[in-house]
Amino acid sequence: SSQQLWKAVRPVANWEQKGNNTFTFNLGAAGFTTMTPGAFRLGGGATIANATYTADLASYTGGGGIITLVDFGSDAVGMNNATFQGAGGLNVINAGANTARFYWDDATEAITLNVNPTVIWDAGAGDGLWTSANNWTGGPDNQAPVANDTVVISSGDTVTSIVNSMPGNVTVNLTGNSTLTRPSSVIRLNNATINVGSGSGLTGAGFWDLDDADITFDNGAVVTMGNWEQKDVNTFTFNLGAAGFSTLMPGTFRIDGGSLSADIANATYTVDMAAYTGGTGTVTLVDFAADAVGMNNATFQGAGGLNVINSGAYSGSYLAWDDATESIVLNIMPPTWDGDDGDGLWNTALNWSADAVPLAGEIALIANGDTVSHANNLPGAVTVNLSGNSVLSTDGAVIRLNNANINVASGSSLIGAFWDMNNGDLTFDDGAIATMANWENKGNNTFTFNLGAAGFSTLTPDGFLIGGGATIANAIYTVDMAAYTGGTGTVTLVDYTTDFASMDNATFQGAGGLNVINSGANSGSFLAWDDATESIVLNIMPPTWDGDAGDGLWTTALNWSGDAVPVAGETVIIANGDIVEWNLNGNLPAGLTIDVSGNSTLHSSSVLRLNSATINVASGSALTSDVNDWFDLAGGSVCFEDGSINTVYFWEHRNSNTFTFKLGATGFTTLNPINFRIAGGGTTIANATYIVDMANYTGVPGTIDLMDFVANASGVTAASFQTATLSVINAGANTGSTIVFDDVNHIVQLSIPFPAPTVVMFR
Repeated sequence: SSQQLWKAVRPVANWEQKGNNTFTFNLGAAGFTTMTPGAFRLGGGATIANATYTADLASYTGGGGIITLVDFGSDAVGMNNATFQGAGGLNVINAGANTARFYWDDATEAITLNVNPTVIWDAGAGDGLWTSANNWTGGPDNQAPVANDTVVISSGDTVTSIVNSMPGNVTVNLTGNSTLTRPSSVIRLNNATINVGSGSGLTGAGFWDLDDADITFDNGAVVTMGNWEQKDVNTFTFNLGAAGFSTLMPGTFRIDGGSLSADIANATYTVDMAAYTGGTGTVTLVDFAADAVGMNNATFQGAGGLNVINSGAYSGSYLAWDDATESIVLNIMPPTWDGDDGDGLWNTALNWSADAVPLAGEIALIANGDTVSHANNLPGAVTVNLSGNSVLSTDGAVIRLNNANINVASGSSLIGAFWDMNNGDLTFDDGAIATMANWENKGNNTFTFNLGAAGFSTLTPDGFLIGGGATIANAIYTVDMAAYTGGTGTVTLVDYTTDFASMDNATFQGAGGLNVINSGANSGSFLAWDDATESIVLNIMPPTWDGDAGDGLWTTALNWSGDAVPVAGETVIIANGDIVEWNLNGNLPAGLTIDVSGNSTLHSSSVLRLNSATINVASGSALTSDVNDWFDLAGGSVCFEDGSINTVYFWEHRNSNTFTFKLGATGFTTLNPINFRIAGGGTTIANATYIVDMANYTGVPGTIDLMDFVANASGVTAASFQTATLSVINAGANTGSTIVFDDVNHIVQLSIPFPAPTVVMFR
């Protein structure tokens, strides 16, 4: 009766721990469904010390937070967290990157688990010591931080650190003018991550062994420790403020190798200029009172990383060691065009910020809408960023790039007489302009075209030349389609007035690289030379079957857009109602996605191995084969819409396969492959996943035949079929539907149950 059922599932009225008890809680991916017994009791002389509690986090993939494991209706023994912490064991296993703690919630009379707790300094002990439990809250209350904890000290107090090693891998967030100090002796950071906010600090006359630490200093942070010793791998980040950075002033700079060699190469320094709004100059980040290792700038430049990020207009900024002051400094100095001289000439120093012409290897910014002229060689390997409708022009006859990198933003221009690209690397954003009289490929050149959402505004130089012994093989052309949201078609990138190199498409295809990246659904897009217009064009298309060769064979290049057979990883479209024949005895290119639609057919006249392909078969389209030929599913996935067709002779599972059946409103048109097979080599039906998507189904309960095989060569049974992964999604009101196998008639079926009757209780 329903009354008996209620008695069977109602919560335990009394949970009495007696003798020695162990309790293990196996968390799921999202946590644990709270148990709700009645009264919590201890009996037979037992105390909480006779109980061991273990939480197993092996399956847990959630984040931090408090998980209630057992929520008692009442507490008959007056349990509290302080007493509960005396349990015989409070264990967390298989925690991975997480840390977690048990505690008793006094307010709710519950056993809870705090995952990745934030431990907060509250100074409750009044002694200022890290090691005093009563100085901390955050779950459980009154427990000093342990390994992997996140620690918050934001109360404006001075916290005296542990002598020797901190707990491993803790994250310490110091804010609100708080201080972590080591008055004497040594503190070893032991893989700590420390974030020091403005007004807060690391202080004390003691010895700071930075032992694998990662420390971030906001502008306004305070550092006055007696010794700053870099050990093993350290990273230091300095977040500038609007006006710069308030100098850190530790005592002696030291390096100790620890488990590594004592080397500046083990340290990475990063300056984040995101908030900086000042001008050029030098900012002192760390000014050491003494240098115990004899550091100099030449050695300092060998650091593992000297990074300046978010530098905005100051992209020439760099980190250095000031030998005179024993300091780490940031030199803020991008070569930026200001045009102060008024003559418009690159080589006039007054035209540049700091009145210095850019040197080889520097980044030069031209962003004020000016026209800048230069004759002959640019500084070697200079990077020129043109933006703000600015112009770079030849001054007279010629400009030679001399290994330069030139980035031309939308609205900015390259103009003038003769551009000798001389090992140059040029990038054009959509909207860039190039109207030079002559464009000469020379040396090794790379050209990148960044498409906009609608395509690319054509560059229109006059003459195309190749000089200095170079050929088209010395040039690499790349199109980045990341921003493109248009459809298929042809985009003209560069339209030359005259072709002095007698270029044609057959020759152009021999370029050192013709690359199309971030093409998304248009992975069949390709670059070409248009012989009629003397233009470089981008043909935007997926690898699409056009059948131009007329032989119907997958392997004939002329049957595909771009006259290239699909390669590994591409998306392939077969949509013209043709029969495409796979006539090789072997693998498809690895990882293809093949969309078969428009009443088209993919047919095998041999053995077609999917090789991890995904095949989507639309309604009216088909997978077929000759008699005694087959689809070896070889790690593949196949999705069938209602109305699709499958009459493959041998349908062979191999490795891990996924099959999806998308039902229509009234059901599913049964697929009719001939022979159900499972390959050798360890593959079983358990390696297969069957998914039925009922999103469109509006029919009635019953049985729907999905795949009806003539023969079952591998002897799959109804029972063994259930070892496969079987999933019904979007079932709606048909929750409880299952996928089964009729091993008498060899049919994969969907069983849709009738709803359970409603039981009405009368009293």
